[in-house]
Amino acid sequence: RRARSIDADAPELTDGSILRAYGCTGLGMQSCSKIREYVDENGGVLLGLIKPDGDGNAYELARLIMDALDGISEMDGELEYAGDRDSLLESWMSGSTVNEALGKSGMEGADIERAAKFIGTAFGHYMPWGISAFMKIAAARLKIAEDDLPDHARYLPEMVRHGMPAPEHSWAMRLGIPTKSAAIRVCDRLRPSTPRELARMISEMGVEDLTEHGIGADTAADVAQAARRLHPNPLLRGGRSLEDVVGEPVRIVGIGRPQWYAARLAAGGDVEIRRDYDDLADRNAMEALAGGRRVGYLERHVAQYLAPLVDAGMSVSARVASVEGGGGDGAPRVAVVLSVGGWPARAQSGQPTPHIPPTAGL
Repeated sequence: RRARSIDADAPELTDGSILRAYGCTGLGMQSCSKIREYVDENGGVLLGLIKPDGDGNAYELARLIMDALDGISEMDGELEYAGDRDSLLESWMSGSTVNEALGKSGMEGADIERAAKFIGTAFGHYMPWGISAFMKIAAARLKIAEDDLPDHARYLPEMVRHGMPAPEHSWAMRLGIPTKSAAIRVCDRLRPSTPRELARMISEMGVEDLTEHGIGADTAADVAQAARRLHPNPLLRGGRSLEDVVGEPVRIVGIGRPQWYAARLAAGGDVEIRRDYDDLADRNAMEALAGGRRVGYLERHVAQYLAPLVDAGMSVSARVASVEGGGGDGAPRVAVVLSVGGWPARAQSGQPTPHIPPTAGL
C-alpha cells in the first residue's frame, strides 16, 4: 500500500524518462516535481502548443512557462515583476529593442529602470534556463521526443533571450549578427530552415551583402567567419578532386549594379577569374571580371578550394553557363563553368590530383 501511494504521489520515482529529464535540468527535485505537476494540470493546453504537427504560438508558450516557473526556488524571485510582465514579454519577443519594448509600455522614471533590469536578468538568463528545464520535463511527461518538438518550442530559450519572434532570427543572433533588426532582415531574405542551413547561407554571402542589412563591415566579416566555422567547406571536408570541382557549374555571387551587369553577362560569354588579395574580409577571395570590370566573386567554398592552387601557379578562367533573373533591382543568378591551366592542370589529363591539405586556404 505504501508503494502504491508513492507511485501516485511521485510518478517520477518510477518513470525512468522523467528521472533522466530531471537530471538534465540543473534544478532540484522539488522544483522539477513542481514543474511536472504544472504539466499534468495543463497538459491539454500545453500539448496544443508543442505537438509536433501543430502551429503553436511561441509567445503563448513562453507566457505559460513563465507562470509555471513562479515560485521555483532556483529562479530566486527573479521572475517577480510589479508591472505587466506578460505585455513586456510579448513586446520583447516581437523583435523590439529594449528601448522600444519599454516605450510601448508607457513607463517612465524608476519603472523603466526596473523593467530594463527585468528584461536583462529574467529574459536574458533565468527564463531561458527555466524554459529549457520545463521543455525537457514536458517532453518526457507528454511522451514527445525532444527532436520532434516544433522549432518554436525547441529554440524558445534563445528566442526569449534575444527577444525574437521566430527561431531563425535567434539563430542569426547566435552567429554574431549584432542587432535584432539586421538579424530579422537577413533571415527574412534567406528563409533558412535550420541553423546549419543559415550558417551555410551566410558563409556564402559576401561582406557587401551583409552590410546591406545595416551591419558594419568589421562585424560583417566576423559574422561571415563565424558562419564558416559552423559550416566547414564541403569540398575540403569531402576530399573532392580538382576535376570534380571544375566539372560542375558554380555561382558568381555578390553581384552589384544588377541592371548594368545583367546586360554584360550572357550565356557563353567569357569571365576572367583572378585572386583578390586586397579583400581583407576573405583571404581566399577570387573575383570575376567581365569586360575588364569586376562583376562579383566565386562563391566562397569554391574560392577557398582553388585559392592555394592559384597561389601555386594555376590559372582559372570561366565561361557563363546560365543567367537567370536580373530584371529590375534584382541581381541575376549567374552560373559559370571553370577551366584551369598551368600547374596542376595535369589533374585533368588523367594524372593524380595534387594533394590538398585539409587546412588549405583556411
